Amino acid sequence: MKPGEHYLDSGYPSADLITAALKQGTRMVTPVLLDHSAQAKAHAGFGKNAFAIDWKARQVRCPAGKSSAHWNPVKQHGADAIVITFSVRTCRPCPFQEQCSSSALGRRMLTLRPRAPHEALVRARAEQKTETWRAKYALRAGVEGTINQALDVTGMRRARYRGLPKAASSTPSPQPRST
Repeated sequence: MKPGEHYLDSGYPSADLITAALKQGTRMVTPVLLDHSAQAKAHAGFGKNAFAIDWKARQVRCPAGKSSAHWNPVKQHGADAIVITFSVRTCRPCPFQEQCSSSALGRRMLTLRPRAPHEALVRARAEQKTETWRAKYALRAGVEGTINQALDVTGMRRARYRGLPKAASSTPSPQPRST
């Protein structure tokens, strides 16, 4: 029987994992990485969420109302992605250009995941800002404390023997604490 919710730390989530879990009927309760564009990091200008995406038309509309020039599906780090570029002719004369792009060319580029992973990531980012999500995720802190205490007391991270055959057959013994 699959869990309805799976609580994970921040080392696990990705758009693909969140989407795959949802398809199997499991919601991942985990902090996802935030938008890492220069604008989002600086809390100034227009992050990815300021752009309207028309998936069917394969167009992105910027906050100034201008449409993207190119929609290029690519592979990045072994994963599917979409690189959206706006025309230099559109971006350079725009009154919001400095808030939108720090590119030497003076145009904005966006890199998005395919639709399902992108939308799952957007929902997860929005949800983790709510008080309900924070209260729910606080349960994970209790689990982390229990696991950490078990590791400290039992020395489970250390094998008594060298080599996988001996280490696999041995049971860990408590390690003295160092102060």
